[in-house]
Amino acid sequence: MPTSPKRFLHYHLFNLSVLVVGIACSKFLMSFGLMLGGLGFLLERDWKNYAQNLKSSTIFWLIFGFYLLHFIGMLWSENLEYGWNDIRVKSSLLTVSLIVLTRPISERNFKIISWVFVSAVVITSIINFCAYQFYYEELHIKDIREMSRFGSHIRFGMMVAFSPFLLAFTLDLKNKRWLFAFVLVTSWLIFYTFYSQVLSGVISLLSSVFILVIIYFLNRKRYLVLSLSILTFCIPLIVLFWYLSLPVVYNIPNELPHNELSQAWSQVSSFDYNGKDRKEQELKSTLHRYLSSKNLSINANGINQLNSYDIKNIEQGFADYREVGIGLMPRLFGLRYQIHATKNPNGHSLLERLEFWSTAWQIIKEQPILGVGTGDVRISFEKKYLENNSLLEEDNRWRAHNTYLTTWLTFGVLGLLYFLTMLWYFGRKQLLQNQWIGLVFLAIFVSTFFLEDTLETQTGVTFFTLFFALFGHEKTK
Repeated sequence: MPTSPKRFLHYHLFNLSVLVVGIACSKFLMSFGLMLGGLGFLLERDWKNYAQNLKSSTIFWLIFGFYLLHFIGMLWSENLEYGWNDIRVKSSLLTVSLIVLTRPISERNFKIISWVFVSAVVITSIINFCAYQFYYEELHIKDIREMSRFGSHIRFGMMVAFSPFLLAFTLDLKNKRWLFAFVLVTSWLIFYTFYSQVLSGVISLLSSVFILVIIYFLNRKRYLVLSLSILTFCIPLIVLFWYLSLPVVYNIPNELPHNELSQAWSQVSSFDYNGKDRKEQELKSTLHRYLSSKNLSINANGINQLNSYDIKNIEQGFADYREVGIGLMPRLFGLRYQIHATKNPNGHSLLERLEFWSTAWQIIKEQPILGVGTGDVRISFEKKYLENNSLLEEDNRWRAHNTYLTTWLTFGVLGLLYFLTMLWYFGRKQLLQNQWIGLVFLAIFVSTFFLEDTLETQTGVTFFTLFFALFGHEKTK
């Protein structure tokens, strides 16, 4: 017996709801949602309407074109195994856009999907917080960024930052109960963003606010206020650069009483003085820096002045008391130390990224027009790291961690221009439709693309493609 169209619309809503929950917290549910989408095609079989909907969707053809680039890039690739695996990971570009754009979606269903996504993000963030706060040692968490228990802290940080704006767009904030719920959820998510110390999350949040300020004053043609607002945003950046420019100095003598330090340390901790801390760093180096940061003498007397909280910090791998605590400042202080005092990039996210970007740019300069091809990205990095005698350990020799550089070195300058055109068209469409939430979404990805290979993971590419298609889709009543 044939199934009614209304029934398929309910199925479609359920399918997308499973998919957004999976994006937030479960790769299994994400894959299950993609499988449900494929099953829906086979059951409904409304091929004529599918074709008509796709034919009129510029968003679909832009996404399809970007996915097609990966196949074209195989023509000049040597490592076909890597290339086909990359195409498999990026298959969400095609499958998700097909699931979303072949069927109509109502404003009501869009709101439901958004609420399901935000609910999944909120619940996941609470679980993450409780795990870190109360089960730190039991879960063997080494760093606050490991607080994200269900996936990448970077991708989840972007979702957390995006959620308050998605909620504001879909709730009736004139209703006091909804307004109260919005304020409560937003307060928690902002707290989580800064507590988790994920810079991509903070950047996502600030870029969203920035784009909304620009839209608001541009629509009202208040250009003077707009200029002052932009200046206001620039001042914290100037202060930040000034802060990061300040050197971090530790007064650590060349000659240290290691025997004395070892004996004193063994009296207060079970960790070996000549061993490793929980972050796999040399414990004695961590101890020396920590003592110096508190202006304590680096000897037995200094160790005896440490309290139990200090001892735990050292065991956990914190080499400076200013790196401990909640909020953004400990993270910024860690970056400041990396910039001025660290020669070995391993284990330091900023210095590792600088090495990634430098290596990527060298690869681009050798193949600027066509790029290295879909399959040869990894091998090109491996060769260049060896050629440069990079200080990065083998396990830390990653790709560009910059979506623009990755696109350029893979497909060449024309591929990069195509990718930028795709983003530009989407932004223009959102602007013409006065859909500010789509512009917020774009601002988050455009800004974080500078720091991450977001589209190199299945979660990242699924998250991007789903909302890219949803915001680019015409809504029905």
